[in-house]
Amino acid sequence: MISTDHYLPDYSKVDPARRDEPEEADLDLLAQNLAALRQQQATHVPIWSFQSHRRVGSQLVQPANMIVVEGLFALHNRIASLADLLVYVHAESATRWSRWEAIELRGERGMGVERARQHFDSIAEPTFAKYAQSYRAAAHVIVTTEGI
Repeated sequence: MISTDHYLPDYSKVDPARRDEPEEADLDLLAQNLAALRQQQATHVPIWSFQSHRRVGSQLVQPANMIVVEGLFALHNRIASLADLLVYVHAESATRWSRWEAIELRGERGMGVERARQHFDSIAEPTFAKYAQSYRAAAHVIVTTEGI
């Protein structure tokens, strides 16, 4: 499993309103990593830290029979063109926030609930809304899910 979160930009170098925009993410590197895995070659995938909001290293990922790419950019046309199956997971905004809040309450990302809520409302949700329809239209399968 590869998360598109690991290809986010260094937040200190990007205007806050653009932090979740696909043009700011390193989708070229993600595409290179996916191509290597499809060719049965190991590849170094970046590790992005939610605590420092930047890359903090990389990890070696071995090829597998199935590669799952999840996250905000998984259905972006640059990445979707490399996939065999595209799945869009639909959840209402309140459900998406509840899931994020639960992550923060467990301390997994270290942003804290208040800061995460600010990011969710001012950056994540507007960016998601901007691309959701085209990502949904690109999907082969749409899964609707609710609740935490």
